[in-house]
Amino acid sequence: REERPEEGFTAPDFTLRTLDGKTVELAQNDGKPTLINFWASWCPPCKEEMPHIQKAYEKYGDRVRFLMVNLTALDDRENMERYIRRENFTFPVLLDETGEVGKRYNTFSIPQTYIVNEKGEIVRKIVGAMSKDQLEEIMRQLTGK
Repeated sequence: REERPEEGFTAPDFTLRTLDGKTVELAQNDGKPTLINFWASWCPPCKEEMPHIQKAYEKYGDRVRFLMVNLTALDDRENMERYIRRENFTFPVLLDETGEVGKRYNTFSIPQTYIVNEKGEIVRKIVGAMSKDQLEEIMRQLTGK
C-alpha cells in the first residue's frame, strides 16, 4: 500500500531517537496499534491535551504504542525537557531534530495526531487538541475496552 500521511494509507515509516537515547521505528510495532502525536513545548493546544495523553498512556500503554514526536527542529530542547520533567510525563518522547518526519507528515499545524492500526494503516487523523472524552473513545475503539 502507498505510504501517505492520510487515513486509509500506510503510515510513512520513520526512525527517531527518544529523550533517553533509545531508537524507535514506527514499523516495529509488536502487533500493536500506535498513537503518533506531533507537538512542541511552546504550543498551548498541545499542552492542553498532554495530561489526557499521559492518562491514556498509563491506562493503555501496554496495548497501544504512544509516540510523542516533539518537533525539536522548531522547539527549544531545554524548555521542552524542563516541561516534560515538570509535568511528570512518562510517555516516550521522540526527537524530530531535523524536521524531516514533521515534513513527511505535513504537520502544518499542531497538535496533530495519527492513529495507526497494527497493520501500519492510518485509521484516524486528528488536527488540533483532542478532548479527554475523544481520546478515551479512540482508546476504547483500539483496544475493545
